[in-house]
Amino acid sequence: METKNIAILLDTDNTQLEYLPYIIEEVKQYGNPIIKWAFGNWTNSQFSSWNIPLSNLTFRLIQSPTHVKGKNTTDISLVISAMELLYTQPHITGFCIVSSDSDFMQLAMKLIESNKFVMGIGRKQTPTPFVNACHVFKYIDDFAYLIPEQSSVVAEPQKTVVETPLKTGEIKLTEYPNQKIITKIKKIKQIITNILNSNKTPILARVAQEIKRMDPAFTPNDYGYTNFLKMFESLSDYFQVVPEGTSSHIIKIKQ
Repeated sequence: METKNIAILLDTDNTQLEYLPYIIEEVKQYGNPIIKWAFGNWTNSQFSSWNIPLSNLTFRLIQSPTHVKGKNTTDISLVISAMELLYTQPHITGFCIVSSDSDFMQLAMKLIESNKFVMGIGRKQTPTPFVNACHVFKYIDDFAYLIPEQSSVVAEPQKTVVETPLKTGEIKLTEYPNQKIITKIKKIKQIITNILNSNKTPILARVAQEIKRMDPAFTPNDYGYTNFLKMFESLSDYFQVVPEGTSSHIIKIKQ
């Protein structure tokens, strides 16, 4: 099957910055995001902190100035740009519209009528007509469990090694917030191995998504962790967490 060339069109009025790395990884499950455009009024102080993170994620910033109060020029600019890509860039075979705005339903329908793959990403409250107009729609809320917390009121318990001689082949006994997590080690290692065997990088977002796909009921909270990053950092006897860029991590199996 031919790999899709996808254009990500980001409505910044309906998106949170911290979700963007995970949105990109989700899009990569369906094709190659060769165009990434972010639409917004970049003169607005509200977006002053977006410039560097978006540049690091190789987004092109499309200025959508607000000339009249109450008029959403961001939506109009996004639609015009989508039409420009549709008619001038035939190598673009798919579009990902990142927004929760029902106004994009007509755009999605037009792109599908033009034989393009259409993916939508938005919040749970995204109106049904826009959701149904897309080939695939992903809810951004489902990425919340991947977001590392900036701070924690209660510090996580530090693991302590029990000084007991190990027998041959015995798993090292370590105290974790919930000892049941040890029963999942073998399955998690297999997931990481499968990702490597498919010639992909086991970044945290991808590993977490595969864990959730294999076991939808799995959540780090059930084992005493606030998120997947904290969980893997705690399991340092089995995994190594390697920072990748400014907002991602690679999970490696310790040999």
